[in-house]
Amino acid sequence: MSTDHASRVANGTTEWAAGLLVDGLEPSTERAITLDAGRPIARIHFAFEPNMPEEMRTNLVEGIGEAMNRELQPEPTGIPSEVAAHVLFSEGHGGYPAGSFTTQLLKTWGYADDTNAARLAAGWPDYAAAFDLMRRPGGIARLTAIANGKEA
Repeated sequence: MSTDHASRVANGTTEWAAGLLVDGLEPSTERAITLDAGRPIARIHFAFEPNMPEEMRTNLVEGIGEAMNRELQPEPTGIPSEVAAHVLFSEGHGGYPAGSFTTQLLKTWGYADDTNAARLAAGWPDYAAAFDLMRRPGGIARLTAIANGKEA
C-alpha cells in the first residue's frame, strides 16, 4: 500500500467518522458487506442510531445484501439459441436467418406500435424477450452469447 493511498484512506475515514458524530450514529464493528470478485472490490460499512434494535440492524444489512446480489447477477434469459440467432440476423447483428414465416414475423415486429408489439409478445414470448434484451446495454453481446450456446 502506498503512502498516498494510506493517506487518502485515513482522510476518508476521518470525514466518515465526523459525519457520524454530527448525525448521532455509531459505527458497527460487526456488520459490513464486501463485494468479492476473487478479491475485495468494494466494502460497505454501516453506522446505526444507538437505540436501533439488533433485529432491525440485521434485517437492514441482510436486505441490502440480498438486493445487491440480485442486481449483480445476470438475469437468466430463457431465450433459446435459435431465437437469439433469428433476432440478431433480423437486426443486422450476425446470427442466421429464420424460415419464411418467422422472417415475416420479425419484420412485422419492427413496424409494430406498442399495442401490436404487446400482442406479438403474447404469442411469441421468446422473441419478445430477445428483442427486449437486445435493446439493453450489453444486450447484443449477451444475445450473441446465447445464440452461440455460451449463455442460457
